[in-house]
Amino acid sequence: MEQTTIFLSQATAKAYTEGVLSEIKLEIVKDEKDGGNKVEGYITIKTDDINYTTYNISAKATTKAGKPSKSYENLVAFMERAHSIAEVGEEEATKVRVNGQVNPWTSFNQMGAKTHKVGYKTGFVSIISELKDPRSTFEVECFVQSVDDEFDKETQVPTGRAILHTLLPIYNNGIEPLDIVVPQEYAMACKQLFTQPGCQSAHIVGNIGNTKEEKKTTVEYQIGGAVTKTQTKNVNELILTHAGTMEQQYELETIQRAIAEYDLVLESKKKRAMESNKAGGNKAVGGTTIGASAAAGHRNFGF
Repeated sequence: MEQTTIFLSQATAKAYTEGVLSEIKLEIVKDEKDGGNKVEGYITIKTDDINYTTYNISAKATTKAGKPSKSYENLVAFMERAHSIAEVGEEEATKVRVNGQVNPWTSFNQMGAKTHKVGYKTGFVSIISELKDPRSTFEVECFVQSVDDEFDKETQVPTGRAILHTLLPIYNNGIEPLDIVVPQEYAMACKQLFTQPGCQSAHIVGNIGNTKEEKKTTVEYQIGGAVTKTQTKNVNELILTHAGTMEQQYELETIQRAIAEYDLVLESKKKRAMESNKAGGNKAVGGTTIGASAAAGHRNFGF
């Protein structure tokens, strides 16, 4: 198959969830910039006994053209009708379907420590009468930087899985890192495919895994005996189920320049966060969206 080169433009970064509304935290507030109303907050959707997906939500009452926003109207109506598991129990809770976006982001705290997370966002929620296929999935087009073996963080023993380290082209000719977990049965095939020349632009489909992982530790005391402590942490993974190379390939030079610009902006974000700490601030600086100036002026091919 003949491949052609493409420059940076916003890539496919879809998230889809069908399930039961577990939690809803939405409110109508005043927009600080224009004084108009907007809906903001989040919802969490249960897809099975262990998986929950949270979507961040923000929608203004009017569009940039000054017209009523359909997204805002949908969310206001949703707020009036929706009931969560926390409110009414699972049997009576609202069943929903969401078509949203994968939203990776990077931030720094006041000490300069970097946090990189993957979230999901949407501006529209559909109420459905019954669940036909409860699941949470993703679909992205990205640039694969490397494929590495995954190691257990505590034992440093290989898990058998692999990690696709990718860059996701986003709006304004920007990029954000996005790691994708490769199950053991596909690890070798991914290494063979994405390490070939001209095969680094990938189309990947998979499942969104959001689970709670428990770790129990027992401490022995000379007086009183043993005490068992339980630590719980949320594990958010994008797990590959299908993958292939894109017919159109990203231009390597533009990717490299975007990476260099990304690093520069991260340094600026880190500096601002630490200066905020010295000035007595208490907020993290983040939400990086790094544009590749090298891509300016090039034609953007859609996806």
